[in-house]
Amino acid sequence: MLKVKFKGTEKMIDVEFSTIAVDANQVVELIGQVQKSKNGFEIFRENGDFLGDYATYTSIYREVDGGLMFSTPDLKPWIPPAPEPLPIPPTPEEIAEEEKRKKVEGLRSQIAVLKEQLNSTDYKPIKNSELKEAGKTVEYEPIALHIERQLLRDEINKLEKEIIKLG
Repeated sequence: MLKVKFKGTEKMIDVEFSTIAVDANQVVELIGQVQKSKNGFEIFRENGDFLGDYATYTSIYREVDGGLMFSTPDLKPWIPPAPEPLPIPPTPEEIAEEEKRKKVEGLRSQIAVLKEQLNSTDYKPIKNSELKEAGKTVEYEPIALHIERQLLRDEINKLEKEIIKLG
């Protein structure tokens, strides 16, 4: 902790002191109960030993939490960046398009599941055919198998028509 005395006053104020280089210039940061002074200041140790004269640091460069940053007058004050622009809300058309895209995505996902189910039973009619040719009893009931697989194909076709209808 150091002490600062602003020019034209006798009061010593406890501060945290640091220097920061900005564009090859020095900026001094004082954290504490500092005043907005355009007269410069001096820095001292707690025991009163003189450390430095900052008489040319007469411009407030920037306000910071709990203090101020001072610079020489030739350094332009810090200007905060412009805030990020607020996002533009989607138009009703964009909302409808996004809903349609999500619906199509969901339908395609359902179709993929149904096709996987259909593919997982592809071997059954083949096995039945081989068993029948060998004169043996079929393992899967052909009519029930056909109905099960046709229901899957019908559902796939129905969902594909919905996708086409959505455009």
